[in-house]
Amino acid sequence: MSSSFTTVTAPGLPTWPRLLFDAEKKRAIVAVRLATWRSWAYARMVSTLLAWSTNLLVGWWLWHRLGWISDPIGRGSLTFFGFSLAMTITKPLFPAAFDGFLARQVFPSRSTVWFTPERIAFRSRLYDRGIVLWRQWNGRPVQTRFDVTPDPEAAIERSVATDRQRMANRHVQTASLLRVIVRAFDPHRTVSQTQAVNLARAVPMLAVDLSDAARVTVVLSAAAAMTARSTASHQPSVADGQDIDSPTADTVPSKEAPHGID
Repeated sequence: MSSSFTTVTAPGLPTWPRLLFDAEKKRAIVAVRLATWRSWAYARMVSTLLAWSTNLLVGWWLWHRLGWISDPIGRGSLTFFGFSLAMTITKPLFPAAFDGFLARQVFPSRSTVWFTPERIAFRSRLYDRGIVLWRQWNGRPVQTRFDVTPDPEAAIERSVATDRQRMANRHVQTASLLRVIVRAFDPHRTVSQTQAVNLARAVPMLAVDLSDAARVTVVLSAAAAMTARSTASHQPSVADGQDIDSPTADTVPSKEAPHGID
């Protein structure tokens, strides 16, 4: 990372995800690593596989350890008892111990969002290639804002999953989709024209859990505001016109005729 980027901190800004800002070139970068409902599903599959592997290993060890028992029924019964005892321990223990680590560190959804005054670009698992959103269109500014909506794929998953599967992956209940809303706005158009042309489009960006959505949205909104193209306010000069509330030649006597009036 270039040394020109510094971490932005503010009372209203969450500490995660980090917002890196280059004040000289007015650029910002936000990199996120999100545990989505798919991450938790993959993590549960791996932890279940580890638990069963451990149980089978315990059963295999007991079977060979009890080789001194000549009766195969008695030997098998003791082996099965040990296997069942191991399964009773590993079934709740392994998900509690490994699911969080696997979902957040091994199977998370990683994404990076870049901000400049000209464009917003991001990479996401939702797209094969990076996406670029221009902040100007036909000379007009493009308004952007971020919002969160329920994940439609997670809704389908909830509808077809059994109660046991929904309990195993409770994060499917809070699965959300973070979107960027883009709208081209022309302040010089009339109201009727504005209603016809200022159409908004929602671009899905990231799959996110509802518990993380608020913090990610705040940081992205801050990055967009900090890198927005500044509009210099136009200060009227004498050549631009005359203030109608100021004294004029008609109300204040003057020996000189006003300029610009025949």
